[in-house]
Amino acid sequence: MLTDLLATLADLAAENAWIDQALCGQVDPDLWYPEDGNAAQAERAKQVCRHCPVRAECLAYALDACEEHGVWGGLGLKERRRLRRDAA
Repeated sequence: MLTDLLATLADLAAENAWIDQALCGQVDPDLWYPEDGNAAQAERAKQVCRHCPVRAECLAYALDACEEHGVWGGLGLKERRRLRRDAA
């Protein structure tokens, strides 16, 4: 049982290793969760994402996890919803 748990944790760590390379870890975490209607804050977050080496991995994670808040992979919630809908 403990061996299975450790193996699962190791798998999760490997799947999310991209997080260590993400540029979002170098700025204020509040930037990624703009208050409703704060387009300027959302755009600042997206600008950081445009230069991030793991943007694709971040977006894939957000889509898989159905993240309902924040900017992930350079897209806000409405943009991610549209992307999911268009992919269906």
